[in-house]
Amino acid sequence: MAATIKLPAAAAIPFILVAYADRRTLLRGVAIAIGVVLAVSLVSGLGLGWISSGVFSTPEKVRLAITPATALGWTVAQVIPVGARGLESALGIAAFVASLLFGLALLWRARPGNMVRYLGFALIAVAVCGPALWPWYLTWGLVLLAVSPGIQFSRVLAAVSVVGPLVVKADGVLAFPLHTAPVFVVLYLAIVAVALRKRPTVTAPRLRPIVEA
Repeated sequence: MAATIKLPAAAAIPFILVAYADRRTLLRGVAIAIGVVLAVSLVSGLGLGWISSGVFSTPEKVRLAITPATALGWTVAQVIPVGARGLESALGIAAFVASLLFGLALLWRARPGNMVRYLGFALIAVAVCGPALWPWYLTWGLVLLAVSPGIQFSRVLAAVSVVGPLVVKADGVLAFPLHTAPVFVVLYLAIVAVALRKRPTVTAPRLRPIVEA
């Protein structure tokens, strides 16, 4: 039902089915998902007309400085003679494909114990790699990570949750114009560098042998 309001919610369907995979559950889950979509479409009176290319093309009409693909494409276009729009579109497609591959890798490893956490990571990846990164898109995955053991203590998670709403003004316009894109390119590169930094290896303490009396 959530997917009929916001399409990314449909990502939960394969994660749930794979995590609890058996032939009976898989067939029943697919049937329920299709049945719910048909029922909502008929009861709402909209039919299936809402399932169109507009579901995917509408976000592409917005150019946000905080969207990684847009920020990188716009910044590069200021340095070399290339069309910003075309480069942004190409980078957007590459980023979205990368997010799908990342999601498939998580889906392959999904189990009942990690399904919620992996789904949260997948939804954040789709939001970040999508054509328009509105801050509230991150809540798709953040609300799932917030209930995952250990992750809810993350300071980064808290910072994103607090700062996110402040980057959009009360009139719904992003507080950062498009020409601030290079700032976000540097910011994202810094985040990637920190994430890839090698963490110190923790050496397990040496256990003393037990001497029998």
